[in-house]
Amino acid sequence: MFGHRILFNISNVKYSLDSVVTYRSIVPKFSKNTFGYNFINQLYITTLNNDKINSNNKFSTDITNNTLNHSLLTNRYITINNSILKENGLYDKLISCGRLMRVHTLMPVVIFALPAMWSAAIALPPVVTFLELKKIVLLCLGAFFARSAGCCVNDLADRNFDKLVQRTKIRPLASGSINTTEALITLFLNSTVALGILSQFDPTTIGLGILTGITCSIYPFMKRYIKYPQLVLGLSSSIGTLMAWTAISGNPLTMAPFCIYLTSSLWSLIYDTVYAHQDKNDDIKLGLGSLAIEWGDNTKKMCNIIAYNMSILMASCGYLAHLTDLFYISVVLSHLWMLREIKKVDLNNPANCLLFFKKSTIYGGLLLIGIILGKPELKFDFKSEKSLEAAAS
Repeated sequence: MFGHRILFNISNVKYSLDSVVTYRSIVPKFSKNTFGYNFINQLYITTLNNDKINSNNKFSTDITNNTLNHSLLTNRYITINNSILKENGLYDKLISCGRLMRVHTLMPVVIFALPAMWSAAIALPPVVTFLELKKIVLLCLGAFFARSAGCCVNDLADRNFDKLVQRTKIRPLASGSINTTEALITLFLNSTVALGILSQFDPTTIGLGILTGITCSIYPFMKRYIKYPQLVLGLSSSIGTLMAWTAISGNPLTMAPFCIYLTSSLWSLIYDTVYAHQDKNDDIKLGLGSLAIEWGDNTKKMCNIIAYNMSILMASCGYLAHLTDLFYISVVLSHLWMLREIKKVDLNNPANCLLFFKKSTIYGGLLLIGIILGKPELKFDFKSEKSLEAAAS
């Protein structure tokens, strides 16, 4: 493992590394903006041994006669001077299963959970105890494992297509780093944990959770049959907003959570359609449906129309929930932010589309802050007998 000299040829500049680091030892030791992070995520090289190399170009690294890209995409080990550094089997399988669950990119989990947090925040009683906080934590954990299970279903459904798409061919199933059986086991474990968390809630919330799981499992197959799979994703994943309402309030559904549900569904249409523009050329070749293809050059126009409807729905929700003026300020700010980002995004630049997707958390965060600040006389009580009993349970 040590004693080899590797020459990294990037932009015609050679960098040497005397100490060879294998796949398994890179992952836990390097920070977000280092070679290790990019190694597992196939993003950008920014530093190597604390020396800045290149932050703009995709991997173009040559190791003797073998490329790092080729090694990653096929066998997951680096070949150096024709000597093979193989992976640590169990450890690397776990890493690959983590990549299947997308634990290395948690931003989508936040985007997935934010609408549910809007609903939960509005449903909070005037005096918040440990009981409500416990439910919110369970909702967030449930969102993580449900989303991880959804990623497993998505990759299992798309494994043959992913091999042919530039952005997705490095995914664990598509690249062969794990097999179908291992992916199914990962799906089973995540689903089991998600169902275990779901069982902590009332029957209505449990029913909505099961409905979410069924509809989200259908979504990955929709792109083969319809031109608007993003709509299916929005309508299915947004059921979490209704779950949060029933879980926190304990009351039947009213118009307020349905306004949030529709807002969340429309929001998903925007960010997932922009996200889909990354793959539009590959999707056209494969004959897959997408709103990115269907809307084409009209995508920004459609997104602007949707953004206005989202703001109207959220304002209506604020009125129904008797929120204060601070909430409406957040609606205006989030609306202006969304319009600006839609105008700025370059739909023909995959990296820019991905950035738009990641930055969508700002929109959701602004609304969540507005809801919390707009709740009249919201108080926290963590010392009462009821609150302490909830904390102990």
